[in-house]
Amino acid sequence: MENNKNLATNSVEIVLSNFDDVVNLNAFVASRPEYAVLTYKTSRLAKLWELEIEDEKNQWIVGFNISGFGDIALEHSIEVKRRRHGYVDAELAERHFQELYVVRWKGNYIFVTLPNENAKEVTIAAPLVCRHRGIEMTDVYIWRNIIGYHILDCGSGTQVFETLSDMETWLYEIAEGKKLPWSEWYVVDGMVSNEYEVDVIKRAEVGEFAPAPHEVIELVRRLTE
Repeated sequence: MENNKNLATNSVEIVLSNFDDVVNLNAFVASRPEYAVLTYKTSRLAKLWELEIEDEKNQWIVGFNISGFGDIALEHSIEVKRRRHGYVDAELAERHFQELYVVRWKGNYIFVTLPNENAKEVTIAAPLVCRHRGIEMTDVYIWRNIIGYHILDCGSGTQVFETLSDMETWLYEIAEGKKLPWSEWYVVDGMVSNEYEVDVIKRAEVGEFAPAPHEVIELVRRLTE
């Protein structure tokens, strides 16, 4: 993660490289909520920052967990609403009919600009793991860490399972007796720890088109256990 201060504009520019941060921002994009709230907080003494993204059911954390620090400053809190290429400031859209993006995906990156794209006090950029195919994002990534087994479905969001058996049960439920509707899906070789996103993704092995649930489990077991 790189955190730079632009002295000319007194703005903060952050490029995410940690795998967990990149996945969490991509998972928010994949979940596609209609509305969400972005909260950006800092600890000036520790020189750390945290971005929380919340909808009615989920929370995604990007950056550092600074909840225990005594000097937390709330820098931005913005409600956003979804548009085709990202999320705009909901209040500006409703009251002033201005659609200014706060979250937007362009090319191979997701950009978060706070408070909006015209007033970039803070810019956070992350690789777009969930690639577009037509109008949908369809890639699926599976990996294991100390918490358990994770699935990032770029069409819906993330799932976390404590055991491989739990994952298998879920896969059979969503398959409903058919093949899984996965065209591009990947399993990361080995355990994932506090790593760079690029180092994790390059270890991902592609699976066969439209797999049966047991085929997914077999590949996950072979690569992660």
